[in-house]
Amino acid sequence: MHHPRRWLAWFLLAALLAAGCARTTDSSPPPAASAPTPVVSAPVVDRKAILREASANYLLTLPPTENKLKVADLKMMFDKNPDLLFIIDTRRAEDYAKGHIAGSVNISGPKVGLEIQNETLPTDKQIVVICYTGQGAMQVTTALRMAGYNAVDLLSGYPAWEEAGYPQEGN
Repeated sequence: MHHPRRWLAWFLLAALLAAGCARTTDSSPPPAASAPTPVVSAPVVDRKAILREASANYLLTLPPTENKLKVADLKMMFDKNPDLLFIIDTRRAEDYAKGHIAGSVNISGPKVGLEIQNETLPTDKQIVVICYTGQGAMQVTTALRMAGYNAVDLLSGYPAWEEAGYPQEGN
C-alpha cells in the first residue's frame, strides 16, 4: 500500500526544488557596470638623464681654474694645518704605495661615489682630490661638489707634488 503522506512529501520536495531552481523574471535593469578605476602610476624618472643635465649645467658655468689647487698652495695649507685637509688620492693602490702625501687616503674614483652615497666623507674639512694628471681628480671633485662637499683637485696631479720635491710617504 502506498502511503499518501510519503507521496505528498515527495511531491512537496520536488515542487520546492523546481521552484528554487527556476529563473525569476526580474524586470529591473541589471546593475550598471562600474567604470574601472584608473591606474595612476608614478612618473618615470630617468636619474641618469637628470645627473647628466645637472653635470653639464654645472660644468658649463665653471671658470677653467675653478676648484683647482696649485701644488704650492696645497703645500702651504698642509704646513699650516694638515688637520683641516682631507686628501683623497685616486691613483691605483700600487702607485699610492710607492709614494703619496702623508695622511692622504687611497680611494678609487668609483669608490668615492659610494663614500658620497654612504655619507662617510668629512663635511668639516677641505677635500683635496689627487690623481695622475688632474683630469680624473676634476671629475671626482665635480661629483663631490655637486653632492655639497667643499672639494678641489690638485692641478697637474700627484706628479706636480713629486716634481716640487715635497715630502712623500711610501716605498
